[in-house]
Amino acid sequence: MEEKWLLVPPAGARIVDSGGARWWAEGTGIVCNQSYLRLVTPEHLRAGFAAARELANGVKVALVAESGPMSETTREARSLLAGPESAAVFSAMAVVVRSPVARTIMNFFVRFSAPPFPVKVFNTAHEARAWAATQVSGQGDHG
Repeated sequence: MEEKWLLVPPAGARIVDSGGARWWAEGTGIVCNQSYLRLVTPEHLRAGFAAARELANGVKVALVAESGPMSETTREARSLLAGPESAAVFSAMAVVVRSPVARTIMNFFVRFSAPPFPVKVFNTAHEARAWAATQVSGQGDHG
């Protein structure tokens, strides 16, 4: 049975598969992804960074992410996501979650990993996209 995603790519969007997630550009300055992994590693993240850079022509973007079935991220991957390599690609991150448990896990990551860009957790794709759009120009709420 195919999982129903909360994020849906626009019609005709170019999809890039990084081997752990599918990526697409959405509007100016926003890239979306959907991870379909159970365990995210630094290698998966670096492949995703490359996909985002490709879609954005090397320009830093706001990310709207949906984790899908993800249940675990290695310590090294969490560190990479909160570090300068990630900050070179992303200006902000909006995460769409399905459940209170996923929200708690993401809020824990944000609080204790302190990524070098604003991160917010949302229940709907619409809210996540709207907030990410405010982060494209570097304006808006950073908390």
